[in-house]
Amino acid sequence: MQMNRLTNRLQAALGSAQSLAVGRDHAAVDPLHLLLALLDDRGIRALLTAGGVDGERLRRGVDAAVAELPR
Repeated sequence: MQMNRLTNRLQAALGSAQSLAVGRDHAAVDPLHLLLALLDDRGIRALLTAGGVDGERLRRGVDAAVAELPR
């Protein structure tokens, strides 16, 4: 993957996902880490809210799923 071809927002989300994985002692960055990082983005959260999604509830569910990943 060529990082320089990704948008700044996606690069930041990937960096946050990697930090989440490392911070939780996970061996690899999982798509759930990326989803969790995206859910922490205010712009993404606003889009979800506008679409009728309970972003906080979704985030809690994804956070619980990330907590179940192997270390």
